Amino acid sequence: MIEPPSNQETTPVETIRESNTPESTPDWLTQRLAKTLDNQLFVGNAGALKYDYLGRNGDELPGNHYTITSAVGSKVGIHEYPTQAVSSDPDSTSDSDLVLLFFHGNLRPTRYLSKEIFQPLLENGIPVIGRDFVGYDASSFVPNVDGAMEIAAIANDEAVINWTLEKYPKARIVICGRSMGALGLAGHLARPRVVGAIGIVPVTSLDSLVDGLVAWIPWPLSDLVCRLGYPDAIAHEAFPSGFRSKVEPGIVTSGFASRFTDDICGKLVFLFPAEVDKFVSKARVEVFQREMEEKGCRVSVSWLKGGHHVLPTSDQLIRALGEFKLK
Repeated sequence: MIEPPSNQETTPVETIRESNTPESTPDWLTQRLAKTLDNQLFVGNAGALKYDYLGRNGDELPGNHYTITSAVGSKVGIHEYPTQAVSSDPDSTSDSDLVLLFFHGNLRPTRYLSKEIFQPLLENGIPVIGRDFVGYDASSFVPNVDGAMEIAAIANDEAVINWTLEKYPKARIVICGRSMGALGLAGHLARPRVVGAIGIVPVTSLDSLVDGLVAWIPWPLSDLVCRLGYPDAIAHEAFPSGFRSKVEPGIVTSGFASRFTDDICGKLVFLFPAEVDKFVSKARVEVFQREMEEKGCRVSVSWLKGGHHVLPTSDQLIRALGEFKLK
């Protein structure tokens, strides 16, 4: 049985409002709905993730587990699943030439991923590194005030990628993001040793998740909510853009929206969207694909049967990673 985390810390993260970011005073309904949205989307950081339920299907893959500190002070959990016995010393290095860095979604932390998917990758010589999102598993909770959670999320990802680059000094990195984990692809695809990315039911902006949640509200109330502009107001209140880290001024919130830089030309990207997805529409996938292609990326799209819960098979992942090995 997989044990839930114990003694998780809470790490306040200080932010500063950008001078061009106007202050707002939302009404009570917007504030309440924003808090509800925050808790529903990031159940781990809300302290509501049922770890015993997630671990009911058996033991996790054997691996090494670490907790490191980001540049803004937040703790981030790292789960390393090597292809062979390696030292559990975080300062040791590996000679692997290709590593899959996995960013999970909002409902299932790294330790609870399907062994059927990742065991074949290990058997094919591809180590898997997973990171815990803010407040999930081994990562510390961060009170979501003035963009603090997004600041911590960016800093955590930076810390994990830097750790991976040091641990695997000869390896090329493929970032794989599932659902909201795909939000981390844009910010790191430009790194020289990151050769590409894999997006599984990729969420590129929290707007799509807000739209999906609104769709569950019965009509005509859902129509009224949209007409009054609540979806945009709720998303901005819960996850505002225009806030900067007080200790790392280079980290700025975007409202959890993907923003690609110009130096990703030549990167290889595989997208695995779902055919029936209430949260990621075909139009959003096409925009995501077009944005990357306009930056010079080579993008391959394979549609999966099912909804937002589906995963590609291990064979599909192995074929995609085989393309990276040929680069």
